[in-house]
Amino acid sequence: MSLFLGFMVLSCSKNPSIEFSLSQYSVKLLPGDETEVVVTGELDFAVRSSDESVVTARRNGRKAILTAKEEGVAEVMFLTQFSDLICTVTVKDSLMANIGEKLGDNTMRISGNGISLVYGEPGILVTQNNGRMEFVDISTGERVALSWKRGNMPSDVKINGIKQQVADVTLYKETAATAWYLVTLQGGTEGFWAVIDKEF
Repeated sequence: MSLFLGFMVLSCSKNPSIEFSLSQYSVKLLPGDETEVVVTGELDFAVRSSDESVVTARRNGRKAILTAKEEGVAEVMFLTQFSDLICTVTVKDSLMANIGEKLGDNTMRISGNGISLVYGEPGILVTQNNGRMEFVDISTGERVALSWKRGNMPSDVKINGIKQQVADVTLYKETAATAWYLVTLQGGTEGFWAVIDKEF
């Protein structure tokens, strides 16, 4: 009898009343952005974020409103009595966001899409030798190396030892001691700010 009942429960999964799907299963957002994920089917559901410092989620009728907070990756779970579905949310800061604030900070650093190596923070080592500068996080092993050619522009980039395709390098600001470069990679969709102390 128990086997038969188990079979009956499985066969009922084809009933339209318990179909359950999402309009999006993967979302990329900038901090402050919002998006909607529409839920199909008639099942009642709840939404929950695995990390509300990255993204918050609230239900509004048959959809969830997702609000990006800060860089990171989190899962938004759509919970029902039968099954749960997950939408993975990746939040990345725009390289051009708060550009005035970025150009006002002359701390030597590499910062951008998933990278934050800032000179003066505990565990960050910066070395420079023969046209090559390397930022290393001693505790995690994360590293970014830049090589320099004529015109004082970074021309070769390695992230964790892997050479990256440089799409463009733009010098946004320069003083006697510091230069602010925006280095874009992978066709301009990824990249980072390289703020270099020229006297280091």
